[in-house]
Amino acid sequence: MKRSYRRLAMKWHPDKNPNNKKEAEAKFKQISEAYDVIKLNPEPNKSTG
Repeated sequence: MKRSYRRLAMKWHPDKNPNNKKEAEAKFKQISEAYDVIKLNPEPNKSTG
């Protein structure tokens, strides 16, 4: 999960997208907020119960 977040965060970071900064800022914010929600409310691991 963390790897996927980092990959998307790097892809959509506003500094990496200077030509499309507004869209990059919106996407980066959305990705960060979603990751925070997942981090705070993890689902139990299916293999452990």
